[in-house]
Amino acid sequence: MITTQEHLAFHIKTSNTHARRLQGALKNVKKLMPITADTLANLSDNKMGQIDMLSGRFSKLQDLIGAKIFPIILEIHEVEEFSFKSRLTILNQKGFLDDITLWLHLRDLRNDLTHDYPDDDEETAKCIAKLLVDAQALLTFWEQLKPKLENLQIPQSP
Repeated sequence: MITTQEHLAFHIKTSNTHARRLQGALKNVKKLMPITADTLANLSDNKMGQIDMLSGRFSKLQDLIGAKIFPIILEIHEVEEFSFKSRLTILNQKGFLDDITLWLHLRDLRNDLTHDYPDDDEETAKCIAKLLVDAQALLTFWEQLKPKLENLQIPQSP
């Protein structure tokens, strides 16, 4: 049986991989800026692939933290709150989430990214511009969260 500590370690390792690849994709997409509806229409498949990687890694990292790591933290603290906003409030109170509004924004962007607008280059360009800023915010959040996870006291199973 996998322990909570092993489970958390696996998710931290996976998150580090997503973060590293997100950082690389962010660096590559920044070189394409500014992206407008006109430039989007003329991007090569390779450059569009870089944008897709940025979007995909952002979504994976945000989702992994929110859907896997946050629940482990709450489990360790024996929190059984079911309301999403209540869970965020508890994570904030315990020092794992400094800005609830930021996390809600990152989650909303991830949800927006899952809705592709292939026929609306203007909307896609706006989303990419937001993504560049928010990808950096997510990476910064992850770097601040990691030491807190390393210091997390996980009770030993009987």
